[in-house]
Amino acid sequence: MRASRRGRCRLLIQESPMSAASSRPPDTARLPHLQQLARRADRRLLIGSAALAVAGLVLALRGPHVPGAALAAAAVLPAIWLAGPQAGHSLARNGLALLLPLQLALLCAMVGLSPALPIAVLLGVLLSHRDRLPVWLAGGVGTLALLQPLLEGAAAGPTLLQATMLARLTLFLGQVALRLRQQTAALGHGPRRLAALARDIATGADLGAHADTAAFAPGSLAHALADTARHVQAQRGREAEAHAENAQIRQALDASRTAMMIADNDHVIRYVNRSVVALLRNQQATLRQAFPDFDAERLVGHAQRQGADRPGAFRPGGHAGVRCTGRAPRFRRGVA
Repeated sequence: MRASRRGRCRLLIQESPMSAASSRPPDTARLPHLQQLARRADRRLLIGSAALAVAGLVLALRGPHVPGAALAAAAVLPAIWLAGPQAGHSLARNGLALLLPLQLALLCAMVGLSPALPIAVLLGVLLSHRDRLPVWLAGGVGTLALLQPLLEGAAAGPTLLQATMLARLTLFLGQVALRLRQQTAALGHGPRRLAALARDIATGADLGAHADTAAFAPGSLAHALADTARHVQAQRGREAEAHAENAQIRQALDASRTAMMIADNDHVIRYVNRSVVALLRNQQATLRQAFPDFDAERLVGHAQRQGADRPGAFRPGGHAGVRCTGRAPRFRRGVA
């Protein structure tokens, strides 16, 4: 390419627009996902303990079991401390797993009911912690509560049967809690967050809210997706820089008064500047005598020279050779 002696190229620098902002705000919670789940579960257990305490106060006012009812009501005080500043820690869930079955056992003893069903329901609620130790603690307290009637001379057969069934249920739910914990740790975060992260990667949204891999456990799916988001974000930045540089070069070529044409390895025209179009438009009638299909306005995508199988045609995909100078390009007949 030959620089023009008179014309000057003006480079116009344009900044490429930023990608669309992510529909999801950044996750500001720095606690691990399992600890966040445990905190919410502790708060739910506190509500249950408060409800049992209210029931204990009602029974204390209406019946003769004042000491037991008062003890069931007083159990809410350590529950408040455990589900408050200690929420999310192992001390909180293990302590609550001991307090709530005690409350249930006391209230059931006052009203003459078996604590088997209420404690079995509590074991299901404790699965939300995804930890088998609280399940085993609550099941152990419940099993002891079911065995307590033996001290009062109750029939051994039904009592041992209930206690054995609750103990087996406790062991089974403990293993379920362990599997849930392993699966949750493998995911690294909740399904909604993972879906939002994958959607933002797929749709080209801003990934700055997801690129912090420190927020997820190493080896988890969430950590892998966040690492992917970080690499995709970096790649987009490099592509934006390359796009801006290419835009500057194209603007310089468009503004040049020298006729310039770019072809690929197959000699197919990929770019012509305005000077080429203006130059060939003036000589279009002459060129059409040799190339009837020649059109100066539709050069991009066509071969620089006709194919030997169709003489007189100017078409895409032909073999070519071209000389690009300040004069009109010379389209020559013959085989390349």
